[in-house]
Amino acid sequence: MSAPWNITKNALVFGLGLNNTMTIHFDDGDGIKKVEGSLFKMSDADEEIMIKDDADFYVLKYEEIRFAAVKVK
Repeated sequence: MSAPWNITKNALVFGLGLNNTMTIHFDDGDGIKKVEGSLFKMSDADEEIMIKDDADFYVLKYEEIRFAAVKVK
């Protein structure tokens, strides 16, 4: 069960505004995975976010996100 979207979105916006590290747990269809990085893009129109870690970009649909947390620097 995922957190209500407004709670998740507030965490994401907070992370974007302060350029903090995000930890996102998401369901990729094979189970729950975790990615850590910075929020690169958030699109309400496309209902997706883009997370960038050191080497990769991850595009996640809102419906795939199960948990989002901000690591404050």
